[in-house]
Amino acid sequence: MKKGIALSLVLLMVVFAIVGCGAAGGSEVVGTWKMSEVEAAGQTITIDQITELMPNMESLLNMTMTFEQGGKVKVEAAGISGEGTYKVDGSKVTISAEGQSMDFTLENGKMVIEQNGTKCYLTKQ
Repeated sequence: MKKGIALSLVLLMVVFAIVGCGAAGGSEVVGTWKMSEVEAAGQTITIDQITELMPNMESLLNMTMTFEQGGKVKVEAAGISGEGTYKVDGSKVTISAEGQSMDFTLENGKMVIEQNGTKCYLTKQ
């Protein structure tokens, strides 16, 4: 139970960090990406599994990022939406907004962000 609560808190921090940032661009990322799984403490769990265990987390974990041609991105998570720019450099995707930026990595067809030892995976829809 404690592990579930700790994982939930880490997920919330990642979601809020992502929502607070924005994005500029490459065609391989154009489209909508949705958070699909989380890896923490050597364990990987899907968003569906998390919401099955903790149904009240569903709205917080329902995060999408829509990358548009021309370098714009829209982020929606936890009932909050934001916009920014993104830039692609090889497998690195940098999202920027309001003077802040975050780096994602493209790995095996997924977009990954790692923060505080936790990896969040987004899958293109």
